Amino acid sequence: MLGYLGLGGPSLTNEQVVSAITAREESVEHAGVGLDRLLDDDYEAANRIFMEREDAVHQTCQATLLFFKAVLSLDEKETTVAKSALSHAIDLTGDAIAESRRWTDQDRMRLPPETFYELQLASALQLSSILGFVSASMQEALTAAWRFKRAYGLVAKLKKHLATCDLDNDAEEPNKHFYALSLVEKNAVAGILFSHGLTSLAISSIPPGIGRILSIIGFSGSRSDALAELRAASRHSGTPYADMALVALMLFYHAINSMCPIVPPRAEAAYHSLFEPALAAAERYPHSILWRLQEIHIAQRQYGEQAALERFERVDTTGYMAQLRVNYLWEYAIALMNALEFRKAADVMAQLERDNNWNKCVYNYTIGVCLLELYFRGETSALGAAEDRLADARRTLGQKKLFGRAVPIETYIGRKLRKLVRPERATVTPVLELILLFNGFQGQSMITRRSSEALIERPGKVSDDPDVALVRSLLKGHVQAFTDRDEARRTLKVASTLHTRILSDVIDAESWVVPAIFYEMACYAWRDGDLDEARLWLQRTEKCGDHDFADLQAIRLAAARDALAQVST
Repeated sequence: MLGYLGLGGPSLTNEQVVSAITAREESVEHAGVGLDRLLDDDYEAANRIFMEREDAVHQTCQATLLFFKAVLSLDEKETTVAKSALSHAIDLTGDAIAESRRWTDQDRMRLPPETFYELQLASALQLSSILGFVSASMQEALTAAWRFKRAYGLVAKLKKHLATCDLDNDAEEPNKHFYALSLVEKNAVAGILFSHGLTSLAISSIPPGIGRILSIIGFSGSRSDALAELRAASRHSGTPYADMALVALMLFYHAINSMCPIVPPRAEAAYHSLFEPALAAAERYPHSILWRLQEIHIAQRQYGEQAALERFERVDTTGYMAQLRVNYLWEYAIALMNALEFRKAADVMAQLERDNNWNKCVYNYTIGVCLLELYFRGETSALGAAEDRLADARRTLGQKKLFGRAVPIETYIGRKLRKLVRPERATVTPVLELILLFNGFQGQSMITRRSSEALIERPGKVSDDPDVALVRSLLKGHVQAFTDRDEARRTLKVASTLHTRILSDVIDAESWVVPAIFYEMACYAWRDGDLDEARLWLQRTEKCGDHDFADLQAIRLAAARDALAQVST
């Protein structure tokens, strides 16, 4: 813990320093082989490599591996093991910092000798804080916040030092000084750019209300600077941080372009510019599910939903750890729901529910409404199975917390479950709402208009309930947009004028629908080039107050404001 306390010891001789530097270079190179295996989803091989040595480098990598296993499953035992390993890594890196500060022969070093270990310490603190944030304990969440602030301060300090060494530029190629660095220093430079960029991007992407609170206590993040830093890190080939930065960029642009119709004009081009390097990186990791998902995302953007679904079906997950299948199964299930393949979607979601503990309530509710839709399509035997799954969703409701608070989508599901006491009487099938929500409020993923319309209005199933009418208008507007945008716009326009009367006296009202409709009207104005009208609808969206998905809507609003500002200047 000496380094963590900022203490040190007597200086070493030149011979001892040279020996220590050589040992560290060899250790980082050896651990790098393990990180390559980790990025290719070969956890067993990576684990064997990390366990071969007890130094700070390997133990931090080992703790990182255990963190990924824990966060993908949220298994209590694996989370405890990961927390213990991260605490051990924090202690070891603190001691390594103290030891490296004793090195006197620093003339040939572009960076202070403790820089790499400070980066590792920051990484261990960040990962430890994430495990604390997903805890149900408010006390643990507060402790996690302190760790995250400590990590943020370390990375910010390291980033400032890069600037003084002329090592932080984001030119098309890494800075010329980068090529003269040692392996450890190359990893440090790329790692600092990646860590600072990713942290800043996360901070810049959170809802404005929380962002203002974070800025008061010392956190800040510029999205443009963060993206530039991640791009710079992605160009530092030969380090594991390059491909980690690339996948972070891919995930960000995929989310922002999929979820936010009103985005800066360059956002789509920026995403497409990543396709070639991403496909090249995917070839380096032939067994990685994460990189298979990036290939699927690219196919989705280039060739459409059906092409993406075909690629999903070609991925063989046999032999993978259950934790590694989580993201794949989740996205595959949503793709099947988008294609209205509800039997297959329920089966995939059931496998996901068996494999991990991320949110049993969400999984069971999704399976239940998929089976309910099969019942409405004539499979009478599906009703009993649907009722069982919905009962399981009620039983597991509220078991998961985020920052000590209820998970937003569970608030939504809880209200839906109260309304589905007799699921066979549902007037608007809940599965279509879920498809809309899982796609970030975007209706373009509903593949066939005719089938989707059947989910909205069935013979004998149309209700005059005002709350249901509003939900139906939102869903109908999305579906109509496939063939007649003017018709869709009229549907949403009428709904937007009735919302006050519709929701004024409704118990358990679907208040999230109102800002969703207002935002859709802003999208139509944006596409027509009417920026003033778009601003008016966005202002109405902002004034809707708190609702189940206010945080998600705030992200969409932030992207829209950025886009309008860029177009207006």
